[in-house]
This record gives sequence, structure tokens and C-alpha cells, in this order.
Amino acid sequence: MDILHLAGASEQTEDEFIKSPTFNVIGLKATYIQQLSRVGAKLEYSVGVKNLTNDYQQNLDTLKDRDSNFVYGPNLPITVYFGLVLKSL
Repeated sequence: MDILHLAGASEQTEDEFIKSPTFNVIGLKATYIQQLSRVGAKLEYSVGVKNLTNDYQQNLDTLKDRDSNFVYGPNLPITVYFGLVLKSL
């Protein structure tokens, strides 16, 4: 993707067009469902990870004069999450 990077930040002195790198974002999720027949419900356990490859933008502008529109790619670093859901039958 071609991106316009405007000058202003201390590390960016001239406007330029750049080509963004390719991001490989992989996510995994595992779920186990347990039947709770005595109470007539299901209990769902889940665990997962987002952005397993930890790909994200490395060249963000800093300080007050940064180009706030110069943001591309995945917005989260590697993220692990857990879930617990109770479902009635």
C-alpha cells in the first residue's frame, strides 16, 4: 500500500510517499465446551492469541508535531486472551 508521510515530526523533515511492508497476522483460538447436565447449561472455555507473529508498524512518528494520519498495519502487538461463557440450554 502506498502511504503519504507528511513532515513535521523531528525524525521526518520532508514529505514522502512510502510503500508499506507486508504484515503476516496470524490468530489462533481453542474452545472446549463442557456440558453441565445437572443444571441444564453449557460452560465454554476458550484461549487464544492474536497477532502471533507480532507484526506491527515500527516507524511511528513521535512528539507533538507528528503526522497523526501516518498509521497503518495491525493495531495490536501480540495479545493473549482467555474466555469463559455460561450458556443455558
